[in-house]
Amino acid sequence: MRLNQDDHGQLFVVRGFSENHVTVNDEQLNHAFLLTPEQKQTPPISRFDALDATAADWLLTDKPEVIIVATGNQTRMGEARLAATLMQQGIGIEYMDIGAACRTYTVLASEHRRVSLLVLFEHGQ
Repeated sequence: MRLNQDDHGQLFVVRGFSENHVTVNDEQLNHAFLLTPEQKQTPPISRFDALDATAADWLLTDKPEVIIVATGNQTRMGEARLAATLMQQGIGIEYMDIGAACRTYTVLASEHRRVSLLVLFEHGQ
């Protein structure tokens, strides 16, 4: 699916997605990444089952209000301890399938919200 949202001055914008990749600006990514409107990083994990409470430190890049985790083609729920750790700091975390995650991230980023998108593909790359 192609997204045609105005970038509102963001450095990194989700332009489209499929079950196998996400297009950020003009680059098709088919590996795990952490995206904010200001930066794109490769996270220290590539699989959803490796996402645990120790991830809180690197998930706080750019001090987000909310972290959206794309869990592949189906929504999967993450570890409760990670959510509790983030909630204690006033940060929300939401788990969504890749399509919902990309659309939600795009809307929140266009509203100048402090949002991060963690994409973890089912193939674990």
